Amino acid sequence: MSSILIIGGAGFIGSNLSHILSEQGFKITVVDQFNVSILNPNIKFIQGNFADTNFLGALFRKEKFDVVIHLISTLIPSSDFADFNNSKDLNSFATFELIRIMLENNSDKLIYFSSGGTIYGNSNKDRISEDEKLKPQNYYGFSKLLIEEYIQLQARINNLNYVIVRPSNPYGKGQKAHSKQGLIAVALGKILNNEPIEIWGDGSIIRDYLHVSDLCLSINKILINNKWNRIYNIGSGEGISVNNLLNLIENTINKKVEINYFQSRFIDVTSNVLDISKINEETGWEPKIKLTNGIKDLWEIMSKY
Repeated sequence: MSSILIIGGAGFIGSNLSHILSEQGFKITVVDQFNVSILNPNIKFIQGNFADTNFLGALFRKEKFDVVIHLISTLIPSSDFADFNNSKDLNSFATFELIRIMLENNSDKLIYFSSGGTIYGNSNKDRISEDEKLKPQNYYGFSKLLIEEYIQLQARINNLNYVIVRPSNPYGKGQKAHSKQGLIAVALGKILNNEPIEIWGDGSIIRDYLHVSDLCLSINKILINNKWNRIYNIGSGEGISVNNLLNLIENTINKKVEINYFQSRFIDVTSNVLDISKINEETGWEPKIKLTNGIKDLWEIMSKY
């Protein structure tokens, strides 16, 4: 049984990932700065600050991890330079130190969650492959690019084994309804509260939405595949405009959507749909949950609270 450390495992993706990988038979340890209750006896929770090198060093000296999964970012796509500058110790430099501590303690396998939605910037391709030139146009995407480059540097000079995953726009159980990102959950939350949904631009931008369960199962496939030094897009492979998504939500939950449109932002690319053929060919993974079904399931969950 492989022992896996998930850093940032109490968040939206991390909490889903820890439970799904535990169900698949992996020994899971979750580290997060927030003290949360994990109702799963097969998951070990350790509260700690990812940026605290003393904490990390003691953890890796005490326990052996076959794989480290790194989920933490304190930035979001709308973050500005001040946010980027103020959080560099919690993002870039903390990741650099994590890798140093891993290698010093003979832990050499890292899965890093980058961003398929922001790292490519604007592209004229219908489907964006992993070979597309990286030209992010927001600080969140740039921070991901910086860390990707450092990981690949450490692979060249210190034999770090890595898989970089570039997810599209995940949604599903546990996603915050009151947030500056995650359109599906935010839209459903606004509908529940009888509030208008705020959209930047005219609603024509196209995105790729992926159910969080499918995302987590892609990581399971990567772990089973056990081939390293790879980069994978992980998405649905299908694009939908914001306006069409909101229409789909209306039809799926049978509720009227009120929308307020605002001036478009430079940070928002016009279209982002990922080519997922590489991970499918190499691991056999493909998304299973259709967008309509995923929205319906999330609405049912959110409506209970």
